Amino acid sequence: PIFFSQLKSRSYSNSRLVKHGHDSDDESSPKVHINWINRHGDRVSTDAKIGSNLMRVAHRHGIELEGACEGVCACSTCHVILEEKVYDMLPEPSEEEEDMLDQAFGL
Repeated sequence: PIFFSQLKSRSYSNSRLVKHGHDSDDESSPKVHINWINRHGDRVSTDAKIGSNLMRVAHRHGIELEGACEGVCACSTCHVILEEKVYDMLPEPSEEEEDMLDQAFGL
């Protein structure tokens, strides 16, 4: 499983413009298991199709995740924090992503 945590680790956002806001309706799309851990340590487990918008996945499952810009990558309120081993598997964030995360509260 992949753990998304607001407690530890580094933050990361990887919204590609071609995928941004896209949630596939294709039921055959591969899925990933996500364990969401909030700031109080409570865990909620969900499944999501690979390439799904994580903010929308969170909201669909009743998980509190702010998205002030409604998920159009114009702010940094919906960022997530990944475990170090998961973060290390991802490509380096772009300069634009780094600039956006510089605005994120508490990072």
